[in-house]
Amino acid sequence: MRFTPTELTSDELALQTDVRAFLAEELPPGSHEPGLGMSARHDKEFSKKMAERGWVGMALPKEWGGSDKKAVDRFIVVEEMLRWGAPVGYHWVADRQTGSIINKFGTDEQRERFLPPICRGELGFSIGMSEPDSGSDLASVSTR
Repeated sequence: MRFTPTELTSDELALQTDVRAFLAEELPPGSHEPGLGMSARHDKEFSKKMAERGWVGMALPKEWGGSDKKAVDRFIVVEEMLRWGAPVGYHWVADRQTGSIINKFGTDEQRERFLPPICRGELGFSIGMSEPDSGSDLASVSTR
């Protein structure tokens, strides 16, 4: 597979600069235990600060509290958060999985109930998977 090299637009570079400045202010080096994605520390207040900037629920529709941003904008924010080891564990699953699933397959009642608090950084989700004889080891799942 070949990927065409690309450069960020001026708006995308500005977003990247904003995210980096936010992280430098909120999480100076040595001020937190770096983590990675959903295994990062759960910090609801940090998630709310991200949400205030429109960085949680970025790809969700404005009508449900999102920002209607492009995938590349979301990628920029996620990349910088991961690079910094930011405490994004609280909103990670809600923002990256549950919100988009509810938006695509949920009812309007479910969208209204769940998407706005996800976008405000107020609602976190987790994923639980288990099967007899394999527990949470998804590589050994045999259910069809």
